Amino acid sequence: MAAVQPKYHIIGAGVAGLQAAQLIRRKYPQAEITVYEAAEHPGGRCFSFADPKLDITLDNATHAVLHGNRLAVAYLGQDAKFAKAVFYDMAAKRINAGQFANLKEKSLALFNLPPDRAALGIIAKTLGKLFPFTSGQLKVWFSRGDLSDCLIRPLCKGLNIKSGRKLTGFAAQDGYIYKLIFNKENVALLPQDKVIAAMDAHNYTKIFGGHDFEYNEITNVFFRTSMQISLPGGSDFLGLSGSAAQWLFTSPGLTAITISNSGELNLSDRNLALEVWKEICALRGHAAAFLPPYRVLRHKRATIRQDRRNNAQRPADCRTAWKNMLIAGDWTMKNWPCSIETALASAHRVAGHC
Repeated sequence: MAAVQPKYHIIGAGVAGLQAAQLIRRKYPQAEITVYEAAEHPGGRCFSFADPKLDITLDNATHAVLHGNRLAVAYLGQDAKFAKAVFYDMAAKRINAGQFANLKEKSLALFNLPPDRAALGIIAKTLGKLFPFTSGQLKVWFSRGDLSDCLIRPLCKGLNIKSGRKLTGFAAQDGYIYKLIFNKENVALLPQDKVIAAMDAHNYTKIFGGHDFEYNEITNVFFRTSMQISLPGGSDFLGLSGSAAQWLFTSPGLTAITISNSGELNLSDRNLALEVWKEICALRGHAAAFLPPYRVLRHKRATIRQDRRNNAQRPADCRTAWKNMLIAGDWTMKNWPCSIETALASAHRVAGHC
């Protein structure tokens, strides 16, 4: 008698969950795969939306991908626009293009922590993945209000995604999960069925237990401009040192700022936008005559805190206490930086165990 084909239930339609679904579908073309997402849209923190205040499409957060991130680059495709990472020293008022300069700012961008606080294992893994440190490896692609189009929609293609399904509980017996309890339905599982929990660490621990991680915040500030502003060196983006922000991105009609490890900021949205806008005007050699329309997005749990203590608590692999459940997501990959690339890598690991 032929073995019964398992059904795959993937909880979370972020990058890790969607990639896991695509890889399993490729491996088992006839398998029934369902992806459950708590939000009304796929993508997790990676999605675009029409902002009524600025009357423009924004990304939930400006996301950047290094050319050395091979899994992410493969999804972005050959037409993706990459540029050299250049830093501008606000105090000296000059560009610093040195490859090993601005290590603090680069650490904040990669690990959401300064280098003296980031776990050595994560630093070593990142250096290994980006080696050799050529200019081509370190070129950067960044989203311009097109994150959903560039990354999420290709990952969603052909998948059965049920939106508005928030997992509220589960039932298990003899080491197997046999029921998933969502806000809108209960899903019964047969012994051969598989569950892949591709949830963020906070929501995963609320349901399934485990280590309660500490987190670091990332703040994004978006400004609606009449045109694409010009930057020193003619680049579309700059890394910044001696300023409130680490990264400045420009595109037609929009200027975006990313502030890593921003939890200690003690400024209102307006005061933060004003301070950052003054910095943008200063590096362009202009006076800040007025504050353009802006939007501030603060992501309180943007990443788990990637220090030694929290890194040590990350799972050793994708297996769990339940025999029919695996986990995916950037937080599940010990010694890896929290990033799109790591989320994709976690999905490949899960697919290898299915």
